[in-house]
Amino acid sequence: MARFLLKRLWDSLWVLFLLGTLTFFMARFVPGGPFDQECNLSKTTLRNLAQFYGYDKPLFQQYVDYFSHLMKGDFGPSMRYAGHSVNQLLKECIPVSLELGFWAMLISFLLGGTCGIVCAIYHNRFLDKFFMLLCLLCLSFPTFVLGPIIIWFFVLKLNCGQAIGWETWSDRILPTLTLACMYSGYIARLMRTSCLDVLHQSFIKTAYAKGLSRFRVLFFHVLKNALSPVLTYMGPATAAIMSGSLVIESLFQIPGAGSLFISAVTQRDTSLLLGTVLYFAFLILLMNFLVDIAVGFCNPKQRLKS
Repeated sequence: MARFLLKRLWDSLWVLFLLGTLTFFMARFVPGGPFDQECNLSKTTLRNLAQFYGYDKPLFQQYVDYFSHLMKGDFGPSMRYAGHSVNQLLKECIPVSLELGFWAMLISFLLGGTCGIVCAIYHNRFLDKFFMLLCLLCLSFPTFVLGPIIIWFFVLKLNCGQAIGWETWSDRILPTLTLACMYSGYIARLMRTSCLDVLHQSFIKTAYAKGLSRFRVLFFHVLKNALSPVLTYMGPATAAIMSGSLVIESLFQIPGAGSLFISAVTQRDTSLLLGTVLYFAFLILLMNFLVDIAVGFCNPKQRLKS
């Protein structure tokens, strides 16, 4: 198991390095610069700014300097937020994005998992067809379409909830539900298929023949074996939830890392752009790493195969 985890950690470090390198050169090769929109700056001021941020150096030297500071945990100063470093901006925004992603993942897992188990138990009955219809509706609406619909219905028509802000607990309900809705449908369908596959196994029939209760069979035999595909999906689902938070944070005006990323792209803040990209990449790789551990413990065959 230790060798398996060390290999995963080494692969993750290489992915971060390659992604940071690719993002660095893509940001440098795009035409224009972070100060091109400033019409009132003199040539002397632009030259001093380029010297301060290291833009007057050769491209390879900029690359070496950036990664040498990155090894020390320093993302550098922000080019558009005067007097603020990228570390300070991320420190303020990351907890908001983590909270939004955590609640969305928790709701997706609990709601989708529960619906999947109920559909598997009542296979081809009314509850199964009803919940699968709801899952199909959830999958049919992307977040940028579902968000305005939820704002229109709950805020404008029912006058309940807030469409902007992240201050009170009520501000968290609508964006969390919007982000979790689609992935609840994916998890429900996956859990239903996995539970149906396990329920037809011979050891389940043996458990019922031994006189075990239905509750014990479902939660100690079916659920344990059916969770492995769902846990495997949670890694890519985390990536999708985090990338979906970019739209949600902009739509609901949430001061998170997603809004910071969009601001860095539109304002050509290269340092902030690299910082947010590496943050999202690190978070996704961390979740995949944790999913590998969970799958390895739940399924020893997968651990030995890996």
